[in-house]
Amino acid sequence: MQTGCKQINGNWYYLNSDGAMAFNGVMEQKSSDNLNTNTSSNTNINSGGKQYVDSNGNGLIKGSENHIYHIPGSTYYSRTKKVVQWFKTVEEAQAAGYRAPEK
Repeated sequence: MQTGCKQINGNWYYLNSDGAMAFNGVMEQKSSDNLNTNTSSNTNINSGGKQYVDSNGNGLIKGSENHIYHIPGSTYYSRTKKVVQWFKTVEEAQAAGYRAPEK
């Protein structure tokens, strides 16, 4: 079963943990500060969040072994080496049980 953000026929879709599609449409891609920011025009609790992805659509938010997530540009992002999971949105990281760093 596939979960998370997936590219299907050149379009990106978000699949919930049960594999069901969270959005009824395609996510639009916009760029900002060397990262791609994806937003969706559909209403959903997961929509509207900023996505951190590379040019291939891979998530850039690091999920560490101690269940803390780090977004690009944050204080400990470059120091986080033991990455166990990658995310595209803060909401996705939080849904997986990760929390923001305290500093």
